[in-house]
Amino acid sequence: MPGRRIATWESIWLALYQQAHTLSLSGGRANALGCAAATIVLAKVSWESYFHEFLERRRLTGDIKRLHFPSDLRTALERLGAPPPRFSKGEPWEQLALLNSLRNAIVHHDATPRVLGAARGDWYKRLIELGVISAASDATWESCVLTPAVARWACTVVGTSIIRAESIPHGRTRSLNSVKEPLTALLESLPSEPS
Repeated sequence: MPGRRIATWESIWLALYQQAHTLSLSGGRANALGCAAATIVLAKVSWESYFHEFLERRRLTGDIKRLHFPSDLRTALERLGAPPPRFSKGEPWEQLALLNSLRNAIVHHDATPRVLGAARGDWYKRLIELGVISAASDATWESCVLTPAVARWACTVVGTSIIRAESIPHGRTRSLNSVKEPLTALLESLPSEPS
């Protein structure tokens, strides 16, 4: 059975986000680690897809697409004349930067340490400070971060980041509600407590 037809390249990000949302709610009973990893990666991919659509809709040049996060976001907002994104502790874009680090750790398997109980990276420590994960010195980083709760956190971060980006009025060509309404409904359906 064929999937829903998409008339153009636009709004693929929403389909990707919806799939990440669905995965985050399933918890992957047979393969919880794989389900959480897939949700986290897919949620970040939906941000990337959205952001490329954001660039096209706001008629920003294609050279920004070759930049990596967070340089791409900084450059886009600068060219729009919008306030620069802030990624430091407690700032609005911080959690998207943390999610990016987590996604890179999963995809590139570059998180440190590689042995139990050793010191972990700043992103890991910040996730503990935010209450996203709990400290477990006798566990691998994978077992601490690849959980249903962190998968739901990833969906929340991406959903709120997309709404934040779309809320920037500079160069917007569509109604904010056309993005905000479907995401708000999905965000509201995410449980706040771990299952």
